[in-house]
Amino acid sequence: MVAVFALRRSPEPLHLLHFLVDPFFSFTRSFSWDNFTTAWPKTSSSAISAPPPHAITSSTAASSPPSLDARLQTLFAAFTSAKFRALFMTCYAAGLRINEACHLQIPDLDSKRMLIHVRHPKGGRERYTLLSPRLLQVLREYWRLDRPPLWLFPGPTAAEPVCTDVARQAFAHACLAAGLTKHCTPHTLRHSFATHLLEAGVDLAVLQKLLGHTSIRTTTRYTHVSTEHLQTIVSPLDLLPTIPTPPTDAGR
Repeated sequence: MVAVFALRRSPEPLHLLHFLVDPFFSFTRSFSWDNFTTAWPKTSSSAISAPPPHAITSSTAASSPPSLDARLQTLFAAFTSAKFRALFMTCYAAGLRINEACHLQIPDLDSKRMLIHVRHPKGGRERYTLLSPRLLQVLREYWRLDRPPLWLFPGPTAAEPVCTDVARQAFAHACLAAGLTKHCTPHTLRHSFATHLLEAGVDLAVLQKLLGHTSIRTTTRYTHVSTEHLQTIVSPLDLLPTIPTPPTDAGR
């Protein structure tokens, strides 16, 4: 076997690798993907069950909501299809729209420079985004199982990509199986990608390039800070050493 993924040469300058990748790789090293790299049974990755038409809700309410990392782990583990699990992990890890992920081809993955070439973006403006080392591992495991020849996520035949409607059905079914309490869509993963990077300190201009926004005003929609992130911030007063209590002056 020659290589798991073909390397595609492109005119993109090499310094873009350091400009884009370094902040995100620091973030992904702190994110637990261990539950996402288990072996998959040798079954067809395209077989999924049709989701019910109603909104996705959970029948049980937890005493305290799980962290976002825990919800993502539960969601990705709920996919019964290796293909759709890999597809939506790609949406999250690279900040892709569902149509962009569905139209990825094998040569779009540059494992030498750790970049993904997005050649079917909204508005027709091609771009490069991140290829996470953990995502590359997941995609290679999926490729060894299905061995798609051209389209990374093929449809009923290898000559066409998977339909976005079919992918959305798989996502809805996984959300239901994961017992998520909030209704979410595939675009929620792209939103989480942007929010996580901002909270990790990635510059807004860098995020704009990764998301493929033509205007930075569009990117500023993601500058909100989640409640979970606020709760993790420590007040500077709490970082000071113990301050001794002054003795009470009874004469004053």
